[in-house]
Amino acid sequence: ITTDYILNVWSNGCPSVGDTVTVVVHTVPTPDPGNIVEICLGDTGQLDAFAGGDSTAFYTYQWFPTEGLNDPTLENPLASPDTATWYYVVATTNFGCSSAPDSVLLNLLPTPIAEAGPNQQICSGDTFTLPGGFFYTTTGPVTDPSQIYFSWNPATTLDDTTLATPQAFPTQSTVYYLDVRYNNCLTTDSMTMVVIPPINAALAADTNVICSGDSVQLVATGGLGAVDYTWIPANGISDPNAPEPMAAPDTSTTYQVVQLESGCSDTAEVEIEVIPSPVASYLSSIREGCPPLQVSFLDNSSDVINYIWD
Repeated sequence: ITTDYILNVWSNGCPSVGDTVTVVVHTVPTPDPGNIVEICLGDTGQLDAFAGGDSTAFYTYQWFPTEGLNDPTLENPLASPDTATWYYVVATTNFGCSSAPDSVLLNLLPTPIAEAGPNQQICSGDTFTLPGGFFYTTTGPVTDPSQIYFSWNPATTLDDTTLATPQAFPTQSTVYYLDVRYNNCLTTDSMTMVVIPPINAALAADTNVICSGDSVQLVATGGLGAVDYTWIPANGISDPNAPEPMAAPDTSTTYQVVQLESGCSDTAEVEIEVIPSPVASYLSSIREGCPPLQVSFLDNSSDVINYIWD
């Protein structure tokens, strides 16, 4: 309301010319913070304020709290709070008139947070159950958990991408991504599955046939350079934890080497045939006498194939 005030004064009965002062009272603005805004945790919503009351005025805005706002002085700032938040806005005209605060609720919808599980390490050829799931932080839980949907990718090495805990059988190291969706709220997490390359254990001997009492060198190969070796059986092995031990078995033996690297194992085996050494043994009918002396011999030798008399 604009009002003119006129001042008249008198002196000795004589009036002055009236003086006028105009007082302009500007209208206090009325803010409208807009309707309730609902977003998923991690998303961004836009506040929608409007101020009126004085058609001749220009308005500035101040929102509080300022946390989660891209610019609290905008008419329609973007908001991404971590929790449901009441935002208050004060409108001020270019004449310096400020409104009382008005508020609007930015509500967070129930948002299950995807949890793909920790990184894992498996051996080549193994199968692993991915430990997918979800949790909540600052939002309430969903009322019907059956409406929570899972999706894993890449799908080529999974038995069912829609399960929270599918079976994975990767042939190489793979990053798996888990999407968890409830209504329009979607969150994503990932985990890395490291596949240890196969050891490809192999075992060779410089010969597979030895005489009793002889030895043979066994040579185990495979792995990436950090293999632990265990020989079975250890009997006759010079070092049961070496990659290239000497073997001196008493009888024909199948040796197996177990190779362990980064928690993965593989085996290989080789058969060593042991030929018993012959034992020369003869009994004579007489040991001494005068010529002509005729002596008879009885063969008591064992494991003999050929005879050479000298």
